[in-house]
Amino acid sequence: MIHKIIFIFLLFCCISQSFAWEEWISQLQKAPVEKKNEIVENFLKDRQGAFPLVQGTKAIFVYFGEGSSVSVAGDFNGWQPVSAMKQVPQTRLWYFVHEFPIDSRMEYKIVVDNDWILDPLNPKKDLGGYGYNSDLWMPSYTSPSWLNKKPENKGQVLSFIIESKILSNSRKLQVYTPFQYDPQKKYPLLIVHDGNDYIQMAYTTKLLDLLIQEKRIVPLVAAFIDPVKRFEEYGCSEEYYQFTKTELVPFLEREFSITLDRSQRAFAGASMGGLVSFHLAYKMHESFGKALCQSGAFLFREIKDREESPKIWDALDSVDYSKIQSSCFWLDCGTIGPLEQLLLKGNHVLIKKFSQERVPYTYRELPEAHNWGSWRKVLEDALIHLFGNAHQEKKHPEQEK
Repeated sequence: MIHKIIFIFLLFCCISQSFAWEEWISQLQKAPVEKKNEIVENFLKDRQGAFPLVQGTKAIFVYFGEGSSVSVAGDFNGWQPVSAMKQVPQTRLWYFVHEFPIDSRMEYKIVVDNDWILDPLNPKKDLGGYGYNSDLWMPSYTSPSWLNKKPENKGQVLSFIIESKILSNSRKLQVYTPFQYDPQKKYPLLIVHDGNDYIQMAYTTKLLDLLIQEKRIVPLVAAFIDPVKRFEEYGCSEEYYQFTKTELVPFLEREFSITLDRSQRAFAGASMGGLVSFHLAYKMHESFGKALCQSGAFLFREIKDREESPKIWDALDSVDYSKIQSSCFWLDCGTIGPLEQLLLKGNHVLIKKFSQERVPYTYRELPEAHNWGSWRKVLEDALIHLFGNAHQEKKHPEQEK
């Protein structure tokens, strides 16, 4: 009789594609001790590649293995291993349940006895600043379609080492020129902070190739510049501003055929890179008329009290918005996790100031976190907005959510 019950239970596990997790756990706990792990193994095999399990807005993280403590750390909890997984008694099965927006995406790792690992049951992974993380896609999330395309015509990427007398250091610069680049023509300029990351993790040169090939943006030159002392330089540093104005931009103008039209010159970056892109677009508003700021770290005085913030406070407090009323800004920010929630506040402060001072902008919020997958998600729209063939700068502020 017991064997018959086990057979029916195993059959239920293998053929049922729609089930209540709590009910399944309850049935598992009632099974004979010697059969529990076998039941779990069959369950996992039947749903290979389908983890975390997702039911509506509920995500069920599952781990099967030995350990004295297992937890989930990711974007949603600030990458702190505080979301403990529950072990089903007398099994090696651990699980943790959490709710997310139905169209969201976020990254995470499983922490087993202080060992941070990719989720062994989840084939989805994405490259971040500290290596690969496992990827959670909720049911209504859609990946950018351009990731699956291959450009027929590719631009060229040239590498340089830029020596700076002002900063007393050197850094890597990679410059993208479009397919069939003609030095007799003048091209728009995009300067991208955290340049190598934007190439390697946001696949920006591939996206530029595709958008130019499809005539959705004008051919342009993109300078991908790396930081050396990132938080110092990107934190509204006067020295970094002087480096950009008197060393980097003149070098680009000497070596490449770049337009002097400010409406076709932009800065771009994410997080602190988004902050410095806004800062430079303001400080250099006479020669740069655009900025792309993704999850910009706009740490206004009223939202963040941190020891390293005074220089940022002073820079943001001193902005004369009347000087950028003819500029064009793209801002986007995620909503998942404590870091994005903090930066969300700063973005809200900035767009309120933009609206009050009639500074043209487009703003997007998306159910994602502080990672390259999030910034990659809207990069296509951002580039089209700033450099689209049919682009006309908006005369009034615009907010999109």
